[in-house]
Amino acid sequence: AGQLTSGPWGPHTATLDWCEQNYEHFLYIAETWNSFSNIPFVLLALYGMHTTLREGLPNQVRYALQHAMIAFIGIGSFLFHATLLWHAQLLDELPMIYASFQAIYCILLEGRPSSSGSLLTKIACAGIPALFTAIYLVYPNPVFHQIVYGALQLFITYRMQLLLGKIPPESKLKKDCTHLLKTGSALTVLAFAIWNVDNIMCDSITAWRDSVGWIGVLSQGHGWWHLLVACGSNRFVVALIGLACGLKDHEAYEVSYSLYAFPYLRKVNSGEVSKSK
Repeated sequence: AGQLTSGPWGPHTATLDWCEQNYEHFLYIAETWNSFSNIPFVLLALYGMHTTLREGLPNQVRYALQHAMIAFIGIGSFLFHATLLWHAQLLDELPMIYASFQAIYCILLEGRPSSSGSLLTKIACAGIPALFTAIYLVYPNPVFHQIVYGALQLFITYRMQLLLGKIPPESKLKKDCTHLLKTGSALTVLAFAIWNVDNIMCDSITAWRDSVGWIGVLSQGHGWWHLLVACGSNRFVVALIGLACGLKDHEAYEVSYSLYAFPYLRKVNSGEVSKSK
């Protein structure tokens, strides 16, 4: 209640307005924390692209593109929260669908050596998002988008479990990827819980935030959603790449970390492989 419904970008045309006071800190940014909390999305995705290309992984362009699409989500989300315009909202929500289908494309290509299967996968993973885009432009209901996105995440998780089952149980890479999937899932579930609390209890949270001063920034639930999902998505993508490469040679790759927290897949040199046998 009491939110500004227009700003320097014009009247707010987005179908959503989150639990943060509009234009509280900057003239040209409607939701400060909801905007800047997208920076980790972009930085982690750029880091993922860099490590994927640096390590020279198989099908590296495909996986670098997966990271790039995560970066596009962060950029689109920043623009959406900064302007609260419908066209900017599309730049947030549609890349979420496109990135999901890029992940599905990467998963479905594993174990499909035939060119006909690959062609059908490409057509489906390009055609279905295009169909969704057309429907969403005509029927711009955010709940519809959320249901479709949630269903895609469940399908991706299911298919990744199938890939995981194809890696030998004694494989270190399998253990690494299992850890990434578990921690990525935990971060995402926590983010989803905070996202719901932020929506349901917005009035109470806002009242508390206004009463405690600067420490109230810690109650920016949607900002926490961005931070946690950025970290969770990064772990899912690295696990996906690890499983895909592990199907080819599970001893030739391992998950390493930068600053003990940011995973990436690296090649194990021949000497390291020999010692592990």
